Amino acid sequence: MVLDLLQYYKRDLGSFEIAGISLLTQPSYTNSPKTIGLDRPKISQVIFGDDTFKAEDGIKILTGLGFKFYENTVTIPRRRSPDDMNGMHDIVEEISRMYGYENIVGKELYGRLAMPTIDSAVRIQQEIEQILVDRFAYTQTETYPRANEKYITLFGKDTKDFYKLQNAPAPELQYLRDIMLY
Repeated sequence: MVLDLLQYYKRDLGSFEIAGISLLTQPSYTNSPKTIGLDRPKISQVIFGDDTFKAEDGIKILTGLGFKFYENTVTIPRRRSPDDMNGMHDIVEEISRMYGYENIVGKELYGRLAMPTIDSAVRIQQEIEQILVDRFAYTQTETYPRANEKYITLFGKDTKDFYKLQNAPAPELQYLRDIMLY
C-alpha cells in the first residue's frame, strides 16, 4: 500500500529507491482489496432510524468515493489506509460524514454497546507499533495529510501546485500538504 502511494506521488518525488527497491520497477500492490460485510437495512436504521434516508442513497455516496458493492459486501478502495475501515460501523460513519452530521436528527440510543471487532492484520500492526514505542523508544506521530489554503498561502506557496481533494472532509481542508510544517 505504501508503495502504491509513493507511485501516485512519484511525479513530485522523482525516481528513488527505498531499501534497494526501485519505485520504477516495483510491481503494484498484490494483496486482495479489503471487503466488509454489509447490512443495508441496518445502515439506514442506525443513521436515520426510519425511512427518511434509504440505504441505496448511502450506497450512491460510497460509490462516488470509490467503494465497490457486491450483494452484501463492500470493497474498500486501496487508497484508504488498511486500518481505516474495519467494520460496518466505519461504513455508517463514512455515509454520515458525507451526508452531513447536521442533517441527521438526534435520537436516544437504546440497546447494548459492544466493542467493534478489529481486523487481525490491523491488530498485528497496532501491536508492532506499541512494541516499537515501548521497547525501542520510537515516537509515534499520527497526522492528517490535509492542509488549509490559508496556511499554504501564508508560507508563500501557490495552491495550484498541490493535490486538491474532490471530497474534502471539510471545506477549508481541500489540499494535501507537501510538508509537515502546516
